Amino acid sequence: MLVPAGHDWSALWIPVPPPTFVPPSGNLPDPRVERARRHALLDIITIPVCAVICGADTWVDVARVGVAKRTGFGTFLALPNGIPSHDPFGRVFAALNPDAFETTVLGWVRGLVTTTDGGCGK
Repeated sequence: MLVPAGHDWSALWIPVPPPTFVPPSGNLPDPRVERARRHALLDIITIPVCAVICGADTWVDVARVGVAKRTGFGTFLALPNGIPSHDPFGRVFAALNPDAFETTVLGWVRGLVTTTDGGCGK
């Protein structure tokens, strides 16, 4: 679904804050060098997943959702340097280990099913 640049992302929101993506066991290694870590990996992973659920198709869309929903994301993400622009999202996702990412996201989804008792907001 291609969403126009002027789309009102503020109307979209996910009511359940996601549990942590990066478990203590470190299943999702950060591919960035230490000096290039301006944004938390959890922030860079969580925002695009939520944005895609809301209909984002591009990294620019992801950044727009992040900006539109900054207050909501700020309730459960650190965001030490605010919402990343589209470039950090693309760079980090291009460098992530796909198998580790899949394992992490599947664990997150299983956690949501447990958290919501398998229901959809009921």
